[in-house]
Amino acid sequence: MQILGGKEDIREKLILSAISLYAQKGIDGVSLREIGVSSGAKNSGVMQYHFGSKLGLLGAIMEKIVQHLSLLKAQNPPQEAEDIDSLVKQTVKNIATIVSVYEWGEDAVKVMSRMLMETSTDIRNIINRYFSEHSVQLYQRISTFYPDVEPNKIKLRVLLALDCIIHGMSESKSLSNSPVGKISFYNKQELVDQLSDFIVGGITYKL
Repeated sequence: MQILGGKEDIREKLILSAISLYAQKGIDGVSLREIGVSSGAKNSGVMQYHFGSKLGLLGAIMEKIVQHLSLLKAQNPPQEAEDIDSLVKQTVKNIATIVSVYEWGEDAVKVMSRMLMETSTDIRNIINRYFSEHSVQLYQRISTFYPDVEPNKIKLRVLLALDCIIHGMSESKSLSNSPVGKISFYNKQELVDQLSDFIVGGITYKL
């Protein structure tokens, strides 16, 4: 078992504690002090030392998620997608991989989902700062498939598609207890395919 003791290890442990608590209780339902206590930190000022504020902590969480997404995206660059179906499917698959491969993944995507629902300008700016590159690349590639469509129409659909992907995958392990009853899939790929088909339909409808 790894002993977390160095500054970077302590910082990582604080981030993981924050991801877990924010996913459970919401962004406004957890104090920095509670996160510090949950991580086992003995210094009451440890959160301020590493992150400065809640916004700094949320930025660190987004940075962690985006770093892993960037590694996955590098394996299948969006600019190389041959059609919109493969482009969307790979985007959904990347988020699904975060959820299924990393122990903290599902909670992290839930935190992203919660951040997307926030109306705070500061929190929206954090989302934009860390997720803008991914969003713009998706928009630019889709635009090459529909060069004659008005740009704002594509931008809006890309925004809605990304929201749908993040919200959808954040609930992937809760489908057995949904408002419409139990939803089950044989495997993660089937869920990715279903969500991808839904999003492709939304993006391309009447373009």
